[in-house]
Amino acid sequence: MNIGNYTLSVELLTGMQVTFPQSLIYSLSILKGDSLVGNDFGLYGSVKKFRTFRATFALSELSKKIKFRKKDGLLLQAPNFATARDAVFQKIGKSGSTFLGVAQTNSTSAKEFGWLFYKMGSDFGKMFTVTHIGTSYPIDYIRGGNKLKKLKGKIKAYRSKYNNSAWEQGVLLRFNIISSQKGITPPGFGDLAIDVPFVFAGRQMQGQTLFDAARWLDSTMTYWDTLGVDNPVAFANLEDFITNILKPINNGFHEDIPPLNYRIDTIGVMQGKNPYAMELLGIKTAAEIGIVKQKSNTIDFNDEDNYEIPIFNTLAQNYPNPFNPSTAISFQISAISNVTLKIYNVLGQEVATLLNKEEIEEGQHEIEFDASRLSSSVYFYRISVAQDGIARYNETKKLLLMK
Repeated sequence: MNIGNYTLSVELLTGMQVTFPQSLIYSLSILKGDSLVGNDFGLYGSVKKFRTFRATFALSELSKKIKFRKKDGLLLQAPNFATARDAVFQKIGKSGSTFLGVAQTNSTSAKEFGWLFYKMGSDFGKMFTVTHIGTSYPIDYIRGGNKLKKLKGKIKAYRSKYNNSAWEQGVLLRFNIISSQKGITPPGFGDLAIDVPFVFAGRQMQGQTLFDAARWLDSTMTYWDTLGVDNPVAFANLEDFITNILKPINNGFHEDIPPLNYRIDTIGVMQGKNPYAMELLGIKTAAEIGIVKQKSNTIDFNDEDNYEIPIFNTLAQNYPNPFNPSTAISFQISAISNVTLKIYNVLGQEVATLLNKEEIEEGQHEIEFDASRLSSSVYFYRISVAQDGIARYNETKKLLLMK
């Protein structure tokens, strides 16, 4: 460096903050033989840019397979959004993926709970043929007509059959996270943390990563009954979460795909014969969106153990059974509840009251039933659980007294 006076500065990019010097400038005078040290800049933050898909008809179109002319490598057909969509599904594999809710691993629970699942990008795209403007509901019932039909099992949902804003944005959130994990969009999207206060289904979402927020949404959508997402107040809370949190995030990092905003793996297309070998480039930082911030953490959606399985209201079979003269009746409560537990004979007449609208703490409980004064016969025990004045659970089981 020549002798003289110099000004050394750095440009503070979006998403970065300075610790020193506050002016971002060092004014230096260099003399012969000088060796200057310590003129450092303290910067933190990240300028990492992210990319998302938003709910758009473009996701439902036929994908354009990328094509090059062999003799000179000229691009004959450029990708569209559906190409990127199918690139994600190619990475997912032929087994498909759950996109909303908690997949059930045994046949019994699959008959009770529902979740949204897609194997193919074309099926996934049918969820976005028209914007969803319907009320947000969990995966609970098919609405319409005079009777509600309960949803259960693996559901391949299309917009032509369902109009549910929560489904639309929830499916899209997971798709955006998976796309980031699979390298079709920039990595780390699921690690962004919600940076505004919002309580959803009883949980404060500020500080939750998008991955964790998606997990909690999955739990509430499948286990809606247990978590109390079954009334107008809860539905309104779900609607607000979708409208004010998820939709702005899904939309915030979206942009059309002019040539400068995507990258094609030419070798992968031409030599690997993969017409979906592409990636979308990042277009905005978390700081530019404002509703989220970066947070260092990496979790994979393949880790199914991360789902929060809520405690259910259940009534176990008494033990021993048959019994003489006493037996234990066990039950589980999902939250503080008013519990009634009564015994009836075969005629439906009440013969004993073990609990009568008593307030019981969340968790596992056991009550002993002494039938010394009763004669040998078949009896029935029935539990009724109410939370906040609303009936949540009723169950009846049979017991046999043999003296």
